Amino acid sequence: MSIIPEVTTEKFAQIHHGYQYNCSSFPSDNEKEKPKECTYGARDAQQAAAYSSGVAHFFNFMTGSLIGEFSDIKGRRMLIILGVFLEIFPSFLLVLMQCCKSIDPTWYYIAVSSSNIVSWFTIILASIVDVTPNVLRASSIGLIMSSFQLGFMFSPFLPLVFGHLGASIFSCSIVIFMFLFVTTCLEETLPKNDSNQKEKSQIIITEGEKSRTTISEAQEESPTQHNNSTRTTYNICEVFLRPFRSLAILNRDKFFRILSSIAFLGSMTYTGVETLLVYDFENRLGFDDLDIGLFFLLMGLCGISFQVFAFQPLQNIFGERILLMISKLSSVVRYLFYGFTRSKILIFLSTFLSAPQTASFPLVSAIKSNNVKDTEQGHVQGALFALTSLSGALGPIIMQKISYLTRDSSFGYMYIFIASLMVVSVFLVLMLPEERTNSSKLNERNIGNLNSDDVEDNVDQDDDSILEGGDLREPLLSG
Repeated sequence: MSIIPEVTTEKFAQIHHGYQYNCSSFPSDNEKEKPKECTYGARDAQQAAAYSSGVAHFFNFMTGSLIGEFSDIKGRRMLIILGVFLEIFPSFLLVLMQCCKSIDPTWYYIAVSSSNIVSWFTIILASIVDVTPNVLRASSIGLIMSSFQLGFMFSPFLPLVFGHLGASIFSCSIVIFMFLFVTTCLEETLPKNDSNQKEKSQIIITEGEKSRTTISEAQEESPTQHNNSTRTTYNICEVFLRPFRSLAILNRDKFFRILSSIAFLGSMTYTGVETLLVYDFENRLGFDDLDIGLFFLLMGLCGISFQVFAFQPLQNIFGERILLMISKLSSVVRYLFYGFTRSKILIFLSTFLSAPQTASFPLVSAIKSNNVKDTEQGHVQGALFALTSLSGALGPIIMQKISYLTRDSSFGYMYIFIASLMVVSVFLVLMLPEERTNSSKLNERNIGNLNSDDVEDNVDQDDDSILEGGDLREPLLSG
C-alpha cells in the first residue's frame, strides 16, 4: 500500500509530463525543491486513486446486494473464489508497470476498480454469520477485520526489505497463494436447507415469469422493431433499478434506517481516509517509507490488540450500543488530531485512538444480522455493503476536492470535515433502541418468545387430550 503513491506518482510524471528521473529523491513536503513534473504527477496519482475508488465502490453498489442474495441460494464458496481471482490482476499490473516503462498507471487503477465487481469480503461476512451465534458475531467479524489490520501492519515494511519491485512481486505471490488456498481448502458454510433454497428459487422464478409476461404483453401490442426496443429498455432499467430494490431490506423501519445512516457516514469517512491518507501524509507532512511503516505498524498493533483482548469483554460489559458510541467518539478525536497537527509524534500517538474505531463496522454488521432471519443473512450483508459502497464512492471524491481546494493551507481540512460527520454519527447512535441493538437484550426476548410458545403448545396439547379422552359434560349434568 505504501509504495503505490510513489510508483504511480513517478509513472504519471514520466508518461504524462515527460519527466525522466526519480521523483522519490526529492523531499515530498518541500514543493519548492520538488520538480513541477513530480508535483503534477502526485496530483494525477491522488486524483486517479480517488476516482478509481469511486468507480470500485459503484461496482460494489451495483452488484453487492445481488451477489449477497445469490449466495443465499447457491452458496458462498464459488463467489469467494471468483472475487479472489479478480484481485490477482491489480497486483500483477503493479509488477508489470515497474518492469515496463511504457505501461500507463491508469491501467492499474482500472484493474483495481474492476476487481470490485465481485466483492468476496461481503460473502466472507455472510459465511462468518452462518457459523457463529448472535452474541459472538460482532467479535467474530472483528477478528476478520483484525486480520486485515495485520496485513496493513507489515505491508509498509516490505519496500524497506525488498524494494518497490520486490515488494510488488511478493504481494502478487501472496494473492495467487490466497486464490489457490480458497480453491482447495475453503468449505461451504451455507446450511443445506432445501426448503429455504426452493422457496427463494421459486420467488426468483415467479419474478422472472412476471417479467416475461410484461414483456410478452408489450410485444403483442407493438410492432416487431418496437418489441426489441421495449425489451432492451426494460432490461437496462432492471439492471440499474435492481440494486435500489435490493436495498429495501435496509428500509424496513426506523431502526434499520438509523443504522444504515450510521454505516453510510462511517463508510464515507473510512474510505476517504483509506484512499488519500498516504498521499496526504507524504505530500503535506513529509512521511517517507519508514514513517508510513511505523504508522501502520502502530495502528495494526492497536487494532489487533483491541479486537483480541478488549472487544468481547467491552461488549459484554457495555453492550453493542455504548461500544459503538465509544468507537465514533474516538474517531472524532483522532481525525481532529490529523487535521490540526503537523507533528509526526502526535500523528503516531493518535494511532492509539484508531483501536476502538475498528469495532464500528463489525458492530453495525452484527446488529443488522441479529435483526433479520437466517435466510436473509447474505441479502442483508450484501445490501449493507452496497450502501456503504455508494457512500464509499462519494467519500474519496469529496475528500480529494476538499484537499485540493485547501492545498495551500497547513491544516488538513478534509480530516476536520470527517470529524464533523462522525459527530453526526454519535447523535445517530444515541437514537438506537437498546432492546434491538444489544444482542443480550435480543437473546432475552427470543428466550421469552420461545417459552411463551412452549406454554401455548402445552395448552394446545392439554386441550387436545381433553377433546380426545376427557370428560366434557357439564358439572350439573354429570352428577
